[in-house]
Amino acid sequence: MRKSKIFKVVSNMLIKPKKVRKEISSVFNDNKGYVIVNFTDGTKARFYKKYSHKLLKENIVEFKTRRKGRWLNPDKNPNLKVV
Repeated sequence: MRKSKIFKVVSNMLIKPKKVRKEISSVFNDNKGYVIVNFTDGTKARFYKKYSHKLLKENIVEFKTRRKGRWLNPDKNPNLKVV
């Protein structure tokens, strides 16, 4: 790997997660044990299936995440709350 690629990976890990509030537009169950969520602003996120009971269509959720392009990367313990 190039040095620039390694620097990007390390710098993404050092960014502190932010608390975000989003409205869910659609939810899909993945065959690998994840739930893929599309939000109304066009971003996506992937959660573990243990949070699937909170991730329902048109719910507003609040959780800790890092952002990378159109994808939101939730923490391992995202402190998911339904508002």
